[in-house]
Amino acid sequence: MGREALMRWKHPRWGSRSVESIVKAIESMDLIHDFGLWAIEAAVVSHVDVSEWVPSLKTSINISSLQLLKSEFPSQVWKILLREKVDPSSIELELTETVVLSESNEVRATLRELRKIGVKLVIDDFGKGYSSLSYLRNLPVTGVKIDKIFIDNIHKDVEARRFVTNMLALLRPLGLSVTAEGIEFEAQASILKDLGCEYGQGYLFSRPMTSDRELLWVRDELERIDLREKCAHRTDMVSMPL
Repeated sequence: MGREALMRWKHPRWGSRSVESIVKAIESMDLIHDFGLWAIEAAVVSHVDVSEWVPSLKTSINISSLQLLKSEFPSQVWKILLREKVDPSSIELELTETVVLSESNEVRATLRELRKIGVKLVIDDFGKGYSSLSYLRNLPVTGVKIDKIFIDNIHKDVEARRFVTNMLALLRPLGLSVTAEGIEFEAQASILKDLGCEYGQGYLFSRPMTSDRELLWVRDELERIDLREKCAHRTDMVSMPL
């Protein structure tokens, strides 16, 4: 089972706001590094809570390109993982294609150091900005998430299905994990599974929820699976693996 840690800001006047609405302001005030470390720590602490129920849990965390310019960033991530006694391989840091294509020596050095401590590096929204796959061979990334724009019509558009089929064929030899984003319908999940896509995420599996609600949801799911397993002698949990 996997989950992606996302943040929402509940403004007293404007209501719930996505983190994208304030991240530029945070970056402009040079606070993104401290803010980002706080977000990673919060996600890791939550990971510990949920992994008590799901030992194989994987948690994905988005990071800013500005964080990768800090040479101390990998060691700070390592300290958080060490303090919380979390296996680094259970944590995925999500990057944009723009970040991984950066010619910055500092960014590339930071990516290498992050891989050395054992965390996984995943390209988010893959295919949205660039079509070339050649750069993946020379970067220490471990997986990609196919942008939802390619998944939206896969169950009703032959061309969309063909495009994703070709994308998977190109990614498979690189040994990268592949996650399809934005799955909302069983038909989409079924097609992706037939195409050999490893993982999927989207509203079909779960709507966004608070960390407290997530714990209750996980417990309910495990109880439901246990009951069904006793009745049918099998486990068939609907989760991220397709």
